[in-house]
Amino acid sequence: MKHALPTLLIFALPGLATAQDLTAHGNFRHMMHSGGTSGTVALDTLDAPSAWGVGATAGLRGEIVLRDGEVLVSRGSDPEARLTAPEPGEEAAILAHGTVADWHAVPLPDPAEDDAGAMTTPADPREAGQSAFAAIQEIVAHLMADPDTDWASVDIEALRQHLVDMDNVTLRARVETQPVDGGARFVVTSDEPTVTASIRAMVPAHAATMDGVEGWHLSAEPAEGGAILTATGNDEAEPRIRGLGFIGLMTVGMHHPAHHLAIATGQAPHAHHDGHQHRAQD
Repeated sequence: MKHALPTLLIFALPGLATAQDLTAHGNFRHMMHSGGTSGTVALDTLDAPSAWGVGATAGLRGEIVLRDGEVLVSRGSDPEARLTAPEPGEEAAILAHGTVADWHAVPLPDPAEDDAGAMTTPADPREAGQSAFAAIQEIVAHLMADPDTDWASVDIEALRQHLVDMDNVTLRARVETQPVDGGARFVVTSDEPTVTASIRAMVPAHAATMDGVEGWHLSAEPAEGGAILTATGNDEAEPRIRGLGFIGLMTVGMHHPAHHLAIATGQAPHAHHDGHQHRAQD
């Protein structure tokens, strides 16, 4: 339940409170497109009395919660996800907070019981049935709910092609791991041209976007049948990089949902070989 606090605040603030004096530090969209996760505001000197908010620390190493003016940090390196005060000099990459003028209590009924306390039938089915379909459904629902969506720039097919790339790289690529000082070198290849194209689309893009996250250096280079990803860090990072392996490194950074939205709205920075965005030339 400790992990749930930031997420709960995100949903609770708009629905249960009237917020005033909203303040934002950093720009999430710019961060996802540029890969820059450097600090924008010092946490130990933040002056936000009575504020509530959420954010992420520099380097995306942890989550930030402002609780009635108190700044708390949950670091990804802590297996117990404890909330502690910021360390001296610790900064936020992105942070949004505001004061609360009025709280509203909203009771949440037990979905398994009716008003009389009797057990009811299960809720309507919600599973999309397939993960790629569900990812597309999530983005479509977001776009449909946003009155400012520019439908002339929307390209859901580009998102579908990206998910094909993700499926190929995750399930169909071969990965050879070679230890190097401070980390590992991952040779990612396939004999299938479509899988090779997916590797060459995702690996260089991921290295360019996420280089520097967690303090690690990521670089990519072409290889016969695919690409090579090299990840290095300090002595403490070495076992973590090797433990995560290639596909674990590809997931680090909490960037994919925002990236999916960018692709679907025509903002992806990578050219696609068939006219859509995102996939690079073979």
